[in-house]
Amino acid sequence: MRTAIYICTNERYTVLGKILLDSLLVNGGVPEDVDIIWFQDGWEKPVDNPRVQYRVSRQSNMPNPSVFPDAFFKGMSLKVYALHELWSEYDRILYLDVDMVIVKPITELL
Repeated sequence: MRTAIYICTNERYTVLGKILLDSLLVNGGVPEDVDIIWFQDGWEKPVDNPRVQYRVSRQSNMPNPSVFPDAFFKGMSLKVYALHELWSEYDRILYLDVDMVIVKPITELL
């Protein structure tokens, strides 16, 4: 069974993504066979870590047909886009929002 953990950021949330990633790698106890994937909206790799796969999206270029503010709509659409992209590659997928810090192993969630 293949498992992935993914996060999504744009340039406004890079710092929070780095904090989450650091806490995940230090405290999360993520098994080596679990892929960690960082989806980023249209910019370069925020950190260079061989444990993390980076995938670039261009969700910020999408028009917003909704009644929601652009930041909310585009952030949500990136999360859905990422899930859709991973769906066929993995049996289990765990999304972590960047406004959290991992303080103990997350193996129960996997």
